[in-house]
Amino acid sequence: MQVTLKHWTNRAIAAAVICGSLPLSGVAMADSAYIGQIPAGAASSLSYEATVANAISTLSSEFAGTAANLENAIPHTKAGNFAATVTIGDFNQVLQIQTGVNDASSVAILGGSHNSVAVLQGGSGLRSDIGLIGLQGSDIGVVQPNGAAPVNLLMGRLSNGGLLIIR
Repeated sequence: MQVTLKHWTNRAIAAAVICGSLPLSGVAMADSAYIGQIPAGAASSLSYEATVANAISTLSSEFAGTAANLENAIPHTKAGNFAATVTIGDFNQVLQIQTGVNDASSVAILGGSHNSVAVLQGGSGLRSDIGLIGLQGSDIGVVQPNGAAPVNLLMGRLSNGGLLIIR
C-alpha cells in the first residue's frame, strides 16, 4: 500500500504512529548521581591540626617581613599601567588605551544599557575614574595628554528622572 503525504502535519502524524508502534529494544540504564563518601570507621594517617600547622608555617616563612595591610592587597605595578572595568547592564562598551607609564584608569557602568566610554591616556602618571549609574545611551570620552589633571566623574540617573553629575 502506498500513501502520499503532502502536508507536513500528515507527515508528523505518520512518523509518530510509526515510532510509537516500534517495540522498545531494551531498558535504559544510568549511574547514580550520588557521590560516595568515606565509609564510617575509615582511618587516615593525616591529622587536621598537623596539616593546618604545616600550611601556616610554610606561608609565614614565604611572606616573612611583609605586613598584612591593604597596600599589599591592591594591585600595583612599578612601571606599568593599570586599567579596571566593571560593567553591569546590556550592550555597554568600554575602551581604555594607555601609552605612557604608571597610568591608572577605572571605569564602572552599573545598571545601564547602550553606554560607551573611551579613556585615552597619553602620558605618564595619569589617573582617571569614571562611573555611570543607571544611564541609557551615554557616550563619554576622556582624553588625557601628558601632565593632565586627574579625571574623576560620576554620573547617575536619579529616581525623579534628573541627572546627577559629580566631578
